[in-house]
Amino acid sequence: MDLDEVRQLVQSGIENYNQGNLKNAIADFEAALRIDSTDSQMYVLLAAAYTDSGLYDKAITTLQEALLIHNSKPNLYIMLARAYARNGDYQHAVNCYDTIIALEPENLENRISRADLLIRADHPSRAVEDVEIYLQIDQSSLAYEIRGRARKALNDLDNAIEDYSESLRLEPKSISARIGRAQLYQRVGQFSKALEDYTYLVNNNPDNTDFLFMRAETYREAGEYEYAQQDFETAFCMYDQSVLYKDRFKSRIFSDNIYGNIESAKALVYLEPKKITNRFYTAAIPALSLPEKSEIVNPIDVVELLNQGSPESVLKCLIQCRINAIEEFISIASDKDKAFSSLLNSSPINPIFLASVIALAKVRDSDELQYLKNYAEGKQLEGLENEFLMLERITNEMEMMQF
Repeated sequence: MDLDEVRQLVQSGIENYNQGNLKNAIADFEAALRIDSTDSQMYVLLAAAYTDSGLYDKAITTLQEALLIHNSKPNLYIMLARAYARNGDYQHAVNCYDTIIALEPENLENRISRADLLIRADHPSRAVEDVEIYLQIDQSSLAYEIRGRARKALNDLDNAIEDYSESLRLEPKSISARIGRAQLYQRVGQFSKALEDYTYLVNNNPDNTDFLFMRAETYREAGEYEYAQQDFETAFCMYDQSVLYKDRFKSRIFSDNIYGNIESAKALVYLEPKKITNRFYTAAIPALSLPEKSEIVNPIDVVELLNQGSPESVLKCLIQCRINAIEEFISIASDKDKAFSSLLNSSPINPIFLASVIALAKVRDSDELQYLKNYAEGKQLEGLENEFLMLERITNEMEMMQF
């Protein structure tokens, strides 16, 4: 065993990891483990690189191997819980924290982490119990916010609002707590209070159009259609004028010069009040246009589907329109396979577009996972996990329908 080579590989892997070169970091850590597979810390480093690369299954397997060497290290279970949670397996993440708490019963911080996961795993009552144990030693803003989320899941809305309010009293700048309280005010019909919270968020985060969408939807539910339209139009103008990349949706889902067709997007403003999520808006607006074709879907059809209360049907419609546009692009290319592959490398990060390529790959009996892998290399997809899970399910349904 060449320990010097192992140390060099680990050092190189750490440097690559710190510089964001995850692919090279993974290669270094894997090579080190092939030489020495007895050091649990190397498993931890490799698992961290896998997790940050979105390779959650590999991270989970790696950490399980590490636990065969040391099964009493809480940090291994914490990392495993994080990988499970990022992979959407909240129950196994909870199970990890059960073990962590058994190993470190005096560390009540772990109760807060488990409470958050318990809510996601549909065990809000247990989450409330964990938070109340924690509150005996620390009246923290985060603890009240998590209990508010748990009580919301239990439909105990009045007490949930009180928890969010206490969280904000302790930490007035907490964005997540203010959003949570505003959504509850909106849910119980206290629109004026919801609007106060959303206005605070808009005023203190002027580059974040997410809060404009939230306030616009609240105005619309309250019957204040003129104010709702103003907020929508302000948001669309911000997209159109290339606001600095501070906005979460713009920087991670939208991309330069593809907002296009703002007038078509504005058609969404005139809908009857419906409960339509911001996720739909962020996915639908850029999907109304492509660089090659200014309009690929009739916004009236979108409106009709939304009025039927079926946003997922709209997403299917938009995906199918994208497929049609991609097929047309490929049909006129001399090298069709090359044209199809090049779309992935040249296209902006857009979940609707990606879902379309995956769906089309299925129709063409291609390896859509390889296309996804090729697309992900060098691209930043962090923060889109929920969107891709939803779109993956929709594309699977489309495949069953033989789109």
